[in-house]
Amino acid sequence: MNFIKQIFKGDVDNKTHQKFIKYGRGKFPGPVLEVTKQAKNIKVKGSFDYAEIFGKLIAKNADGNFNVTGKIMSKNSLDDELSDFSIQIQKKTKKRKLNVYQIKTEVGSEILKKLYDLDAYVLLSIAPVEKINFKLKTKAAPPKPGGGIDDNFCSAVFDVTKIDEILNELLFDAGDIDIKNFKKINVSHEYIINELIIPEEFKDKPEEIRTHAKRKGEIIRKITVDDGEILKEGEMLV
Repeated sequence: MNFIKQIFKGDVDNKTHQKFIKYGRGKFPGPVLEVTKQAKNIKVKGSFDYAEIFGKLIAKNADGNFNVTGKIMSKNSLDDELSDFSIQIQKKTKKRKLNVYQIKTEVGSEILKKLYDLDAYVLLSIAPVEKINFKLKTKAAPPKPGGGIDDNFCSAVFDVTKIDEILNELLFDAGDIDIKNFKKINVSHEYIINELIIPEEFKDKPEEIRTHAKRKGEIIRKITVDDGEILKEGEMLV
């Protein structure tokens, strides 16, 4: 389940919480998505937060082996996990308290799933070894803090035979409209954070408040399908 879906369903995990540590009170632009349907493919592009969502969809819906390149970044050491997965590490560095692993390797879909389950930021480009309609291109470095939303940070292609699985994940709440008969879909989000809920044990530890406080507010999701538009609003506690 992707993190936006988690928020709307009220089923948020720690990995989703980590995405919101950078936010205080206020209104903030959220991730953006574009979906285009062609005869044989579904093409998508999106901002930073969609890179892992697209990668997980490929791992879940495609069989075979993939050439994988990119970075995996984590606060924790992933040496043992990557070794267990037989991942070739080209380079390991430390940046802003993160362990940064540069990888270039060939993996099957099961290992690909495990990479995306790591407690880490996973920024990978994925190309099939055999000719199938699944691939992902992701920029090499995350956006700089305070920068604008890059709506072309990542792009992917899915085989059109998986349209139900892809749309059920990306457009889980678009039942009001016929999402199968479309040319182009655009989705945008806005976060409205009204309150920071600080756990009692951290109230006297100001250096840890940002990390452990939960953000309470609303998420606004706008879905535009060709000429139709729907607006979804949900409570947010992350």
